[in-house]
Amino acid sequence: MRSLTENQIDRQRGFLIITGQQAKEKRAKIISLTVEDLEIVRALPLAFSPDMPFFRHERNIKGGTKTGDGLGHNSIYRAWRRACDRLGVQGVSLYPGTKHSTAMGLREVLSPEQIRDISGHSTKSAFERYCRADGE
Repeated sequence: MRSLTENQIDRQRGFLIITGQQAKEKRAKIISLTVEDLEIVRALPLAFSPDMPFFRHERNIKGGTKTGDGLGHNSIYRAWRRACDRLGVQGVSLYPGTKHSTAMGLREVLSPEQIRDISGHSTKSAFERYCRADGE
């Protein structure tokens, strides 16, 4: 997601377009945004260039980071760690934690089959790791 650029977001129809090079399975994916997420995306200012990172710094930061530079892995990881610390969660890394949280949250409104379809899991075993009934 850190490599997502402005031109990969269809703000009109509410899609993210992940290219084959960026996708884990090396094939392009189209991901629908929720209504709430689409509202947030539409409220954000457009970048100066379609190739500019979508997740980018808003201002210059001491150490050489410039306005418009893409977020680094550590920026997202530090935000994840702060959230886990506030919640008292230990031992859950960023990728599986966000994938699991998303699948668990969707259980409230969608069937397991629908969640598997929209989550892009290509195998049943991978999906079951993230959407376990005892995952509370």
